[in-house]
Amino acid sequence: MKCVLATALVCGALTVSVGRSEDARIVEQVPESPDPEAHYLFYLHGRIIEVQGPDAVSADFGPYEYQRILETFRDRGFVVVAEVREDGAGREFAVATARQVRRLLDAGVPARSITVVGFSKGGFLALGVSAIVGSEEVGYAILAGCGSDPGWIDRMAPRIRGRFLSLLDRSDRLSPSCQPLFAEAELVDEKNEHVFDTGLGHGLFYRPREDWVDRVAGWARADGSQ
Repeated sequence: MKCVLATALVCGALTVSVGRSEDARIVEQVPESPDPEAHYLFYLHGRIIEVQGPDAVSADFGPYEYQRILETFRDRGFVVVAEVREDGAGREFAVATARQVRRLLDAGVPARSITVVGFSKGGFLALGVSAIVGSEEVGYAILAGCGSDPGWIDRMAPRIRGRFLSLLDRSDRLSPSCQPLFAEAELVDEKNEHVFDTGLGHGLFYRPREDWVDRVAGWARADGSQ
């Protein structure tokens, strides 16, 4: 994949000793020799970064604090896997991400220690990753990333697999609830959704606010190894 991380991030790994995990860091690709004791979090950003780059600014929601979001999850002890996608990225990106998830599984990383977090378009791509990976235990946190098109729901729902957490703001006019999708996802047992009432709409996830970060991080570590 193309190496185009945020301006403050050097290609490769940025290693920082934080909290309970000495291996917490930000990388573009999963390590060649994954640590089966680590928690891995893939972060798939929103489409605005495809268009504007990692310093994107929305006319409606202000700066997208992409780098701070990555650093916040790193500081919670995760190995964060993230890269800036090229404009128009779609299925090929989902396939490449799924391949990395499978590398972790093949290396002995427990499925419950792997979480794919996707915001907006990144949430849509995360759903695609879940369908390709096919694991019932890998976690997927969908941040304002479910569509409302009935045709899209009919096509995607039968294919997704994994554990799901949907987060959105009640005032979000761009992304509706994931409940219609979950209702049709017969292969998914764990389907959780939380609706915030901040008034920030889609912009809720432009910054690493504690309300949603805490909920994602806590859910991702629900295997009891916090």
